[in-house]
Amino acid sequence: MWVVLWMKRKQGSPHSDSRGYRLEWSGEYEYLVKTHQRFETGHSPDLAHHFRPYLLQYEIRHQTIIVLLAVPFSLVGSFWLLYLLVTT
Repeated sequence: MWVVLWMKRKQGSPHSDSRGYRLEWSGEYEYLVKTHQRFETGHSPDLAHHFRPYLLQYEIRHQTIIVLLAVPFSLVGSFWLLYLLVTT
């Protein structure tokens, strides 16, 4: 997520001034950081979990990769089809 990376560069350390006020990032930014950390660790086991049954079914790696790559393209194509059906 580019927003999280951009905010990390801008954030630095929490700022406090002489009057005792403290400025730090909170709210939606904290949720973005937590979500980004979960996505960093979650994709590899999830992909392996989906890869294994297809590999057992087709027994050839390149066929399995073709099937797994077809899913996102078909999802995007279905949204384009719905958009075109609604607008015309």
